[in-house]
Amino acid sequence: MNWGKILLGTRLEKTVSATFLQSWTNLVMKGLRPGDGVAIEAGKIAHRASNGLVRQLLKSKCDTLLMLDSDAHVTPDFVERFRSVEAGGDYDLLQAFYVRRGWPPEAIWFKWAGEPGGDMMKMFVTEPNFTEDVAAIGTHAVLIRRQVFEKLLGDNSPDDHDWFYYPRGGTTTEDVQFSLDAGAAGFKLGATTAVTAPHLAEVTTGWDTYQNYLEVSGQKMLLDRYEQLGKLIATFTGETVQAVVAKAMRGSENVKAAWDAAQPDTATAIKAFYGAADNGYLYDLLAWNCTQSYQEVIAPLYAMRDKYALVIGAGLGVEVDALLQGGNRVDLIELTGVLRDFCMTRFAERDVSFLSHNGTSKKDSYDLIVAVDVLEHIHPDEIGDTLADIYNALAPGGILHCHNNWKQQDLYPMHFDHSAVWTAFVKGKFEQIGAYQWRKL
Repeated sequence: MNWGKILLGTRLEKTVSATFLQSWTNLVMKGLRPGDGVAIEAGKIAHRASNGLVRQLLKSKCDTLLMLDSDAHVTPDFVERFRSVEAGGDYDLLQAFYVRRGWPPEAIWFKWAGEPGGDMMKMFVTEPNFTEDVAAIGTHAVLIRRQVFEKLLGDNSPDDHDWFYYPRGGTTTEDVQFSLDAGAAGFKLGATTAVTAPHLAEVTTGWDTYQNYLEVSGQKMLLDRYEQLGKLIATFTGETVQAVVAKAMRGSENVKAAWDAAQPDTATAIKAFYGAADNGYLYDLLAWNCTQSYQEVIAPLYAMRDKYALVIGAGLGVEVDALLQGGNRVDLIELTGVLRDFCMTRFAERDVSFLSHNGTSKKDSYDLIVAVDVLEHIHPDEIGDTLADIYNALAPGGILHCHNNWKQQDLYPMHFDHSAVWTAFVKGKFEQIGAYQWRKL
């Protein structure tokens, strides 16, 4: 028995650490299979958020809910490893190993002291790569099959039913009560040490120690990035920063849902889609622009000095900002609509020239042209002319700084695979001088 399509869901706490934001972004962008989904419940107490995730599951086409709390610290392959636990397929509910938050650490691993339905006891767990029956599961990191929720729902309305609740007058937690209900309905509960979901723990430090920790761990850079871009987007849209970050954590789901609804199939329709205020792209870009992978792509731009540069598809303007820091002269191209409006707001008081989408017609003008994750969004009818315009606008010896993602159509159905066109374009016309840079011959 496999887990089928998984809906990865989290209950977003009021304060979320930068480490979890990074873990979540990696899971959403790299850790899911085609057909999997993402769900977030924000601004609700735990049991109501849990019920909200269940409702999202039942409205989706997914087979399993993977609940992951927003204080978990997991690797990008966590979902894949969890769903692939060999013995896990025998269970209807399977909990990853974790310990309670705080000190001293205690394993969340409950067994029946005697007959099922009697007293529970907490166990010491010492065996790695081990899976066994348990009396109850915790919802910090757990796989739960859809049929569990459907059977417990019965004939009730999913809009009103609570799968997670606190019994009147009782002391049982909502996840233990849910486990009891699931067990009574005949479902099999298990826990495994083959995958772990550690809690992000708090450590008391002095001011200097804390600041040093943020710097060394890389969290300060991530926090600053999220804070800066999140505030800019919130100011632009009129939302709260928390709402912006919550949407950003959905990653590609933001723009994928809008694309699936719009189904643009012509070059004109695609341009209109990217200009629409409700296309979700602001939030998808926030997630991508705050990853280590993206920073590696644009890192060389911070070293550029005294260039006349053109940034195509500027998005949130991160690449533009990197070039301005080096004193470069920058022209910017973005399609008419929400992203162009955002960039015009962001750089209203900076020395940036905004060109129309055909502004690349300046022949032999630019020392540097930047196109990061842009070309895959261009309709096949226009990719040839676009590449020709780029070549003509770049001065001899000029640098094309480019990153393309021709794949991931399951996450980004708006991506076109122009890999063959790209290979033919650079062959004989450019010399590759870096991972993301080509020099015009």
